[in-house]
Amino acid sequence: LDKLEDFGDEIDHQVRSRYGGDLHTFDMDGDQVAALVRESRGGYRIAISPNASLLKIVGETIDGDRDSIRGRDHDLGRIGANEDAFVQLVVFNLADLPMGHELPHPMMSKIKGVFAELGEDDGNVFCHARVGMDDEDDAQNLVTIGQGAMAFLQMAQGMDHGHDEELAMAIELLKGLRIDRDGSVVDLRLNLDTDMVMELIEQAD
Repeated sequence: LDKLEDFGDEIDHQVRSRYGGDLHTFDMDGDQVAALVRESRGGYRIAISPNASLLKIVGETIDGDRDSIRGRDHDLGRIGANEDAFVQLVVFNLADLPMGHELPHPMMSKIKGVFAELGEDDGNVFCHARVGMDDEDDAQNLVTIGQGAMAFLQMAQGMDHGHDEELAMAIELLKGLRIDRDGSVVDLRLNLDTDMVMELIEQAD
């Protein structure tokens, strides 16, 4: 947001006081994107959406005036956010994403929503995701696919006589992954040592 002014008039950046904070709107390739910035816990809480009117609902949810973003009828809309999370993502329709029409597996078309959060707590980085499926059978199929992929990677490591470092790193990361099913919702939890994550970031640089 601090860098938006560097783009000049081409993004049509505007700021107004709305929904208990500063509502920023700007154009991205012809589409309007909005960001709601509110002070929170000595810092800022920033909500970003391609739909500016949705941010009014986000503000009401943060204030406790609404039970959820989507409503009581949506499992993903009711999930409680972790206080130690610093990034949260809610997608109710994957087809709305820029890459939505390119999603690879047929199972992807059965996903009706995703909630994900990333944060740090007591020396560990955590990632928690809930994936809403059409029904319980589809949810179980997704769990099976995920568990099968993990087993395949572990088998590949056992056959890796060249000691591929990237494969070993992927296996090490997956050791902290848990996949469960809650009705028609698939719950994924990944916990990693913060020092390991920092090392991976430094290697990526």
